[in-house]
Amino acid sequence: MPDRHQPERIIAEELARLDWGEEELAKRCKADPGKMALAARLRRETTLTVKTIAARLHLETSNSANTPLHNWTRGKTPVQGKEEHS
Repeated sequence: MPDRHQPERIIAEELARLDWGEEELAKRCKADPGKMALAARLRRETTLTVKTIAARLHLETSNSANTPLHNWTRGKTPVQGKEEHS
């Protein structure tokens, strides 16, 4: 049975590692490397859907978050200037 508190525990760990609070998480752009690393970890270590991750991490919609997250998990980074200002 999955631990229902695990996602929030992971988010707290990653925010502490990044030295961010919830406000900083909300204001960072959706393609921020720290935000993408957190989203990738949540996807890898939990059963959360991309839609749920996108909502919790302020990544706009799951549709707009799916491609950057997919690329991030495969080691690709966004084109400079294209995704970073979205």
